[in-house]
Amino acid sequence: MTLKQAVIVHGWYGSPEEKPMSWLKRELEESGVSVYAPEMPHPDIPTIDDWITRLKSVIIKPAETVLIGHSIGCQTILRYLEKEKGKFVGVLLVAPWLKLKVGSMSEKEHKIAEPWEKTPIHFSKIKEKSKFFELFYSVSDNFVSVDDSLKIKRELGATATNLGEKGHLSEDDSITQWPEVLEVIEKKCLI
Repeated sequence: MTLKQAVIVHGWYGSPEEKPMSWLKRELEESGVSVYAPEMPHPDIPTIDDWITRLKSVIIKPAETVLIGHSIGCQTILRYLEKEKGKFVGVLLVAPWLKLKVGSMSEKEHKIAEPWEKTPIHFSKIKEKSKFFELFYSVSDNFVSVDDSLKIKRELGATATNLGEKGHLSEDDSITQWPEVLEVIEKKCLI
């Protein structure tokens, strides 16, 4: 298995400069992996088509690429995989969701999230597009329920890691590194 490229997709209101993502980017680059962490279009008002289009623009060779997403970045990756051909080295999903917790957002945010929540993801079209799927979640996530994360795990046949009480696994929750994500990439992709 030859890993040459990693693509990291940030979340809603996010940026590739967030500490856990920039840390992971540096660590992977030190291992000789080319890392693309694109600034997604209008991160405060994410739309499915714009985010998928942006993701598609940075992927060169699926067979040499691992995809890493955070929150809505995970949905972007899954929706991209529904439509694209090729098999990826791996897909790692950090704090993924299908539906956000009730009361976790404003009315305006609810309207922005609605297309993401209501447009089905066809997991049967995704399962064969990666050599493995790995999921990371927190039991204290203010936005994502454990049940929602475990539903994605079941649908993909993924391995899931409970990281305990670490919120939404983001810089806002004082998370500056994702060592568990790096460890999986090192074990499954760089050996």
